[in-house]
Amino acid sequence: FPPPPPPTPPPPTLPDTMPSTRRHLLATAALALLATTVSAGPFSRKPKVPAHYVRSGVLSGAVLKALVADEPNLRLHALGELSDSDSVRTRAYLGKAHGQAADMIKGWMEGAGMEARLDALGNVRGVLGGNGTVSATKRWLLGSHFDTAVDSGAFDGPLGVALAVAAVEATVAEAAVSAGLVTNAALAKALKAGKRVKDALPPGTKLSDLLGAGVEVIALADNEGVRFGGPMAASAALVGDYLGRGLYDRVDAKGVTVPAALKAAGIPSSASAVEALAIPADQVAGYVEVHVEGYDLLERMGAPLGVVEAAAGATYMLFSVTGDEKALATHQSLVPMADRKDAMAGAAEAILNAERACKAAAKEAGEEGAPHGVLCGTGFVSAAPNAPLNIARQVNFTVGVTSTSDEARAAAVAGVRARVDAVCAKRGLACTGGVMMEYGAAAVPDDLVARLL
Repeated sequence: FPPPPPPTPPPPTLPDTMPSTRRHLLATAALALLATTVSAGPFSRKPKVPAHYVRSGVLSGAVLKALVADEPNLRLHALGELSDSDSVRTRAYLGKAHGQAADMIKGWMEGAGMEARLDALGNVRGVLGGNGTVSATKRWLLGSHFDTAVDSGAFDGPLGVALAVAAVEATVAEAAVSAGLVTNAALAKALKAGKRVKDALPPGTKLSDLLGAGVEVIALADNEGVRFGGPMAASAALVGDYLGRGLYDRVDAKGVTVPAALKAAGIPSSASAVEALAIPADQVAGYVEVHVEGYDLLERMGAPLGVVEAAAGATYMLFSVTGDEKALATHQSLVPMADRKDAMAGAAEAILNAERACKAAAKEAGEEGAPHGVLCGTGFVSAAPNAPLNIARQVNFTVGVTSTSDEARAAAVAGVRARVDAVCAKRGLACTGGVMMEYGAAAVPDDLVARLL
């Protein structure tokens, strides 16, 4: 069995305070639009065009719809077709489809007037400076990831990338109309002809003069950890924890290292270049990401949009249950029930007891029945020998625990460990376990939540 991947640091956290801005650079309305499309549906189905649009107060309905609804939907569909598999959508880090996606996103950013590039880990980064009237030293960070989980939806990650690019272009358009540089009619005509906002502006117009602060859209290349393990690795690089966590030393199932994969993808990289990706906190005004909900709670509530108040902390554990050495090649029809030390039965009971431990921790924390209280589950199980007629000698399984309360999560983790140990002791099985990855919860500043609401 492979060793667990190294721990992964938390994603970047927002500052405690945020400067007031005359213009909402993120254009809350534009960022929220496609959240009405809860799911992209099956692999072959086009994403739905959202039924609700917001009002700009400056841009006409036709221009706003084209910029923040029609164009992002078309882009999400095109990006969703890029997959390593013909049957399901899977876009693993630094694979062929991943490289095609990076080129496509880079083109989106350039079309919106940003300077775009791939950094030393393959993140796609688009930058547009500001005129300094709001801030001369800080910039907003927008975006999400563009790699996917196995059999992923089209909106999981790319939604936040497409909307971030759309928000920047829509904000430029709004500023240009307000400044009298272009009319809504001229913008609508240009967009209908397949041109971008920058193409409709007078020659020599500097887009950076239209924004009060700089903005950077980041399409994170390695979030899901499908190929190398270590979820949210790209975020770790932006906060300076990538090398310290050993993420540059990861190896995929074929023995390819991260540096070798980057070289094969044509991306210049080195340890020092990766270290330089860290963004100093004093240069960041805030980070905002739009993400599709992974379930249907909002849809069931009739709410097209929800604003996250806290990012849950998580602990992911790997357990190994080992039974009788003789069971490795023992037919299950030959061993009396009283003599068995069945690792599969023990693991099954341990998994059920881990679930009970989480429910007990949620009840103790007053979160029983809460949709996003203490949550836990098992997402991976492997057995040896993995044969229908044999008694399992060894079973590995994971247990993940998440909560917006670090205290409640710690209590659940302790309960899981205790119950797994108790099951193994009762059944005479050998059990080992350890933490694969762990990070704390992070609250979103109240003033940002209030703005987005």
